[in-house]
Amino acid sequence: RLERNDLLLVHSDGQTHLIERHCPHARAPLDHASIAEGFLTCPRHGICFDLRTGRPDTPGCAMLQRYPLAYDGDYIGVDC
Repeated sequence: RLERNDLLLVHSDGQTHLIERHCPHARAPLDHASIAEGFLTCPRHGICFDLRTGRPDTPGCAMLQRYPLAYDGDYIGVDC
């Protein structure tokens, strides 16, 4: 949780991403979203987001909020 936002840590194609836990379209939880080839698909509406940029494949849909990560040895933190 960061600034009252629930977050989700996702690992895909050798990269780790920290994103908001809910779809920006209708606040659907993304806990069970499918993830493939660097893209996350909302289980409720099928909107697909690029994990590297947060951009949706649906015009008019808000971007998925991403948070930068900081690495310190075996630890991962939020780079604020």
